[in-house]
Amino acid sequence: MDFLLLAIAIAPAIYLAWLISQTAVNILLLDEWDYIFLFRHLASHSLTLHDLLQQHNESRTTLPNLIVLGLGSITHWDVRWDMWVMFFFACVISINIYLLSRRTFTRRQSLCLWLIANVLIFSTEQNQNWLWGIQMIVFMPILFITTGIVIAYSRISTAWKFLAAMVLATASTFSYANGQLAWMVLLGALIFGSAKRAARIGWLILLYLAGFAANLLLYYHDYHPPGNSPSMSIAMKKPIAAMEYFAGFLGASLGEGMHQFWISVGFGLVLIACTIIACTIVWRERARAEWLQSASIWLLIAAYTLASGAITTAGRLGFGLKQSQDSRYTTFSLYLVVALLYLSAMIVRDRYRRGRALPASVCAAVGMALILIPQFWTQTDGNRQMWAARRANLTGKAVAELNRIDIVPGWLYPVPSKITNEVGFLDQMGYLSPGLVKDRDLSRIEDDNAGKFAGYLDSIVPQPDGTVLARGWAINAIHHEPAVVVVLAGDDSLGHSRGFAIAGVGGMRLDVAAIEHDRRYKLCGWGVFFAAAKVPPGTVAISAWAFNPLSGLAYRLAGSAPWNNAKTHAAG
Repeated sequence: MDFLLLAIAIAPAIYLAWLISQTAVNILLLDEWDYIFLFRHLASHSLTLHDLLQQHNESRTTLPNLIVLGLGSITHWDVRWDMWVMFFFACVISINIYLLSRRTFTRRQSLCLWLIANVLIFSTEQNQNWLWGIQMIVFMPILFITTGIVIAYSRISTAWKFLAAMVLATASTFSYANGQLAWMVLLGALIFGSAKRAARIGWLILLYLAGFAANLLLYYHDYHPPGNSPSMSIAMKKPIAAMEYFAGFLGASLGEGMHQFWISVGFGLVLIACTIIACTIVWRERARAEWLQSASIWLLIAAYTLASGAITTAGRLGFGLKQSQDSRYTTFSLYLVVALLYLSAMIVRDRYRRGRALPASVCAAVGMALILIPQFWTQTDGNRQMWAARRANLTGKAVAELNRIDIVPGWLYPVPSKITNEVGFLDQMGYLSPGLVKDRDLSRIEDDNAGKFAGYLDSIVPQPDGTVLARGWAINAIHHEPAVVVVLAGDDSLGHSRGFAIAGVGGMRLDVAAIEHDRRYKLCGWGVFFAAAKVPPGTVAISAWAFNPLSGLAYRLAGSAPWNNAKTHAAG
């Protein structure tokens, strides 16, 4: 029976691992482009400690920098390995939660609770994090905190506990901005987890606080508030909005999948009320030293989430209330639910042992419903978002590889010129796989199209504003899905096909889905506006090519349109 429970308990992690393997794409996203300077300095043997300590937004991501550099050097900076490191961190956090629960619950009880905790820890609603390698930074504070709590409540000597906690808190501080909370959380764990009274470990506490002060001095030396972040005073000027943001942040792990901000706020208020009730019960039972010590574990984890929520509210309220629903923050907020799960289980079991079976059973049922029922929406939405992110990231990968043909869209990176300037270095170092398309002539990367890609250039139509609209459809027949991007090329009389415009694929084409008898092709339409001046000189016809960013090869689609830059053209 225990083996079956164990298998079920780790099922969420196994499913997420499969999903990551299917949706992860090896392409730098957004802030990851800012890390290229580290690899430049590493390649030129000029990397310094100052580079590693350099501020990124509000954080000093020194430890993640080292991980990214180390892995990148071995894997040619395949960011999918960063995603697997993040998944490994989540697994360690999960194991820590299980180990902490065994202090209070039987093995079978712990496995049942672990299943529910793992549904949250490995939730697909954290989709932005799972598919963005550098987001390992948001897992690192809770990783170090839960590891520190395990150590603090262990039987090793008190001095070693303090030393380990200082190392873990330092690692947390230089991983992400809210990692500084580890110093306070772990100090509480050291005091509660120590068999000695606080007065007898006073010198260790002073040493610990000195380490904290040294960390703060180093962290805030030459620190500059990010220019793109809103003022933290907004929360004080708009207290009602701040409370809404805070509640929405806390409730996002349960309500975000429903895409209604008020639902997340409602869940957040319920969680706040549950926290107050749990704290009240723990306070009443404080005379029971062993029970209080076990409860303190989950109160400390809950405190981490609450403090993270307060910090995020102060620093991000200026971006609007719905910014609290960003899936990146779910990795912070879900641990309040995890903490309350175990606290509630302790309280319910205690009431049951005191002969209050009916109230205990009702509370347990309501608590399980509160956590598990919303997961239908959150997990479903997370799955959908991860598959959508795969297509978006494949499009970004294609655009980066085709950078010499067309400009980079702003959604891939806010400053497209940065990618234009950096892709050459990535390609030179072997970090852009399969590589940069250096020649506009697509015939040089043409592959046999038989049974791989299909599509058609339907028409090119001049517009009143002087631009030209090209339309068509394209599918990947191997994976039974729409193609990623289509490249328009100008064919000249010498047989060259020089690319000049890129179109994303995603327009509705129910006619193609009906003809191919496969509804997966319903979004295989594409269209792109281009200026006539972009067409290469000497072009006699326009052709369309499906580009596969995973192979770096192009496939000519059926149909072409004669080009005379004057009339409406239909593909023939």
